[in-house]
Parts: sequence; structure tokens; C-alpha cells
Amino acid sequence: MKNTRPRSLAKDKVSNRLLLVLVVVSMVPLFFVSRTLFIGIAQTNYKKEKVFTKESYKNEPIEFIVLKQNGKKFKLNEKLTQEDDWLKDFTIDFKNISNKSITYVSIIINFPETRSNGLPMSYIIKFGVQPDLPNKNNDELKMVAPNESAQILLSAERYDKLKEFLATRNHSLKDLTEANVAIQAVFFTDGTNWAGGAIYRPDPNKAGRYIAVEEYTNLQ
Repeated sequence: MKNTRPRSLAKDKVSNRLLLVLVVVSMVPLFFVSRTLFIGIAQTNYKKEKVFTKESYKNEPIEFIVLKQNGKKFKLNEKLTQEDDWLKDFTIDFKNISNKSITYVSIIINFPETRSNGLPMSYIIKFGVQPDLPNKNNDELKMVAPNESAQILLSAERYDKLKEFLATRNHSLKDLTEANVAIQAVFFTDGTNWAGGAIYRPDPNKAGRYIAVEEYTNLQ
């Protein structure tokens, strides 16, 4: 009787190798699915890292009541879930908390992460028309009385210009995660203005120049 054991062992080895190959092949799609799922989760978490912060100064003549982007309200330091367009339709509802009527407000949006290739990039959005500008259109003048509210909007046109501005230094809005907002300047109907916590009045000796006022009793 012939000994068939070696042949059986050889067949078993071939079968085991074939089985191992089949198992490995079957696991390849699972690897890519898992990898894709992991990347998707990571990207989703990354998209949640959008946040607005604020730099504050003393004697601020306005306060932010409501902040909105894409029509949704949010708070300062709140993590946002927007993707590429997280500054689209950015809106600030503000209230005049001084005792003088306001005719112009400028808000500066700083992007701290852009300091990676130079000074931090900043972009300005405005309410009204700066009253000391030459050739201003009086039809565009607006006024916000004490305790009244108004709105500053990053329009679609300004939004596109913002993206173009960031691109001049190879930055993309979708890659940035923080926008720091600050009140840059507030002009009042009596000719004075506020900036950086101080009050200024026009210099009577030189047009377009302002002098810091010693007393701050006009506000709050």
C-alpha cells in the first residue's frame, strides 16, 4: 500500500496558503473603507475648529448683540461646523451704548494664523460713511441714536474680495480656523470719534487730524 501522507500534507499547505491569500484579499476593501471612514471623521472634526474671538478695549461705545453667519446665530468662542464658507454672510448686530449718536462704525477682522508668512492679515467691514471723508455722499449717511441697534454685514461682494485678499499671500479661508474681531473706530455726529479705548476730537489747526481728549466722561 502506497504512503499518501506526504501528498496530503502538501495539499494541506497549498490549501492553507490559498485560504490565507483569500483572507488577505477580502480584508483589502475593509482596509480602504476603514481608512476612508477615518479620514472622513478627521475632516469632520477639522471643520469644527472654526471660531470667532474678540479683542476688547475700554469704553467701547457699542456692544455686539447678535453674531450670525450663513443665517445662523452663534456666540464668540463657540466652535462652528461650517466648511469652506464659514465667513459667508457674516453679520454683526450691534447696539449703541454711548450717550451720543453714531454715524460710522468700522470692525476689523484679524486672521492670526496668517502671521506664518508675515504680519497678520486684517480685513475691515463698515457701517455708514466716515464723516470726515471728502466727496462723501450725504445720502449714505446713517445715524444710530443711543440705545438703538444697527447691523454690519459682510456682503457677498466683500466676501469675494476677502478671499482674493487672503489669496495674495497664499492663504485660503477654508484652511483658517480663527477670526478675531475688534471695534476699530466709531464716529459720532458731534465730530468726535472713538478708537482703541480713547476719544478724539478734530484738530482745529489741521483738517483730517484728531487730538486725543483727556476726559472720557462723554461715554458710559
